[in-house]
Amino acid sequence: VDPVTGGRSVVAVVAGKVDYNALGKGRVAVRAQPYADVKLGGKNLGTTPFEPLGLVAGDYKAVLNYEGKVVEKSFTIVAGKETVIAVNMLK
Repeated sequence: VDPVTGGRSVVAVVAGKVDYNALGKGRVAVRAQPYADVKLGGKNLGTTPFEPLGLVAGDYKAVLNYEGKVVEKSFTIVAGKETVIAVNMLK
């Protein structure tokens, strides 16, 4: 578990050692209408729109906040792929 982003990844342990550099990376793009403040674990990503963020492959939860309305979205990052989270905060 990444203490900053809250991401959960499966890592092979070989001879008692873990090679985190062996984990694949992907990206997440967050799209919120009209906009949202976004947190990933304990990390504040800022207010949408922003550039896609590179993350280690694994499972995550984003928290979007628009004027007090909070939406949580769980998602999975796959190595070499971009995951898009799209939320209409007005609904």
